[in-house]
Amino acid sequence: MVSLVCSVLRFVKGRVNPSAWRSVVDRQSTRVANTKKVAYREAFLTAIRRVGLFSDPSTARIQLAISHDSIELSAHSEEYGDAREDMPVTSSDAITLGFNAGYLTDALTSMDSEQVRVEMKDPLAAAVFRPVDRSDYTHLIMPMRLQ
Repeated sequence: MVSLVCSVLRFVKGRVNPSAWRSVVDRQSTRVANTKKVAYREAFLTAIRRVGLFSDPSTARIQLAISHDSIELSAHSEEYGDAREDMPVTSSDAITLGFNAGYLTDALTSMDSEQVRVEMKDPLAAAVFRPVDRSDYTHLIMPMRLQ
């Protein structure tokens, strides 16, 4: 049996030990995530792309306001205005956080499953994105602070 493992890392700023990603994922996996949400990947990706068009070009930040049965994606920029979109999800808890739209797009386009599971503990902790039907893929994204 042949096993293939592929790790793709992108460090934006600062100095990070490339092998440190494993400890972050392991800590994320061993703790109990307060919020677990499941969404249809294609619909989520399409909504992120639409709302992301209205995000501030310098940050590409979009806000995700997750409730038990829906998620509101929103973005604002002085140049382009506001965008809001709601979509149905299954979520264990309510939480509001911000992400770079490009990082979310990268994570979702690299998956091939119908649904995606997102696990997060709080608005400042890393969020783990995984396909619902596969356990061999993990995508970790740090959220952005909301003002």
